[in-house]
Amino acid sequence: VDWETTCDSYRAVLPRLRSRSDLSDLLAELIAELGVSHVNISSPEDDADEDETQGGQGHLGLKASWQDLEGGGVYRVDELLRGDVWDVQCSGPLARPGVGITEGAYIVALNRKRVCQDVSLDQMLASSFPREVFLTYVPADDVQTFESLQTMFAKSGGVDGFRRLCSKQPRSTQPAAQAGGKKTTKSKKNKGRGSGKQADAGIEKQLNAMLRQINVDIDDGPLLRTVRVNTAGKAVRRNAGLRDLVERNGQLVHEASNNRVGYIHVPDTENLGFAEFYRYFTRECHREA
Repeated sequence: VDWETTCDSYRAVLPRLRSRSDLSDLLAELIAELGVSHVNISSPEDDADEDETQGGQGHLGLKASWQDLEGGGVYRVDELLRGDVWDVQCSGPLARPGVGITEGAYIVALNRKRVCQDVSLDQMLASSFPREVFLTYVPADDVQTFESLQTMFAKSGGVDGFRRLCSKQPRSTQPAAQAGGKKTTKSKKNKGRGSGKQADAGIEKQLNAMLRQINVDIDDGPLLRTVRVNTAGKAVRRNAGLRDLVERNGQLVHEASNNRVGYIHVPDTENLGFAEFYRYFTRECHREA
């Protein structure tokens, strides 16, 4: 390779560059002229991990789709990033022990704010790394019940309808001090409290009747669950995504070959590559190929 001539040809492009990433791309093309393997270039943004940046973009490690429901929509969890769930540096935030969310669950709120179609989950997670967020969701097993509840409350007028239901219950108010400085007697106060309890009992009775119509038992516990989740950065999402990809590819190879062919992914010839080879070799070496 005539290195001086090659460099001169690429040097002519330098005035047209507008960013550091443009320079990285140009240098990569220049090095490719050598025609040798294991030679590359890394830019500062590749070496400096996003995880070191305060206030960066947070990720939950999921793919979600918007679901329109009566009374308010939700985000449905279509796919979760898993990785190695025992390692916080290589696992999706929602797949870690204690979270309990699975595919098919409904995400209702993030940081106590109801989700909406106009604002994506990524937008709600802007500047949320690295810190905890509150995630409110409906488990996958309870989504049908939740949809029935949403429909019931929507037909009843939503929050305003519930307020009207409460206002229909008679409530005894405590009278103000009478003329002449006389105060309300203790018996009247107790009577007012008793009337309030009766009104609350009446509201609860009506609600129970409404819930029974859609086969909901309040003794089963709340439908909504709120968990604290540590958001993931770029490195964690990359590590977990690679693990899921390797496991998925291995499963495809096994199924296509009737378990006769093994699959080992060696990403490099350094520490990570050796670790991956050591991890999968004993599992795959008994196969025919």
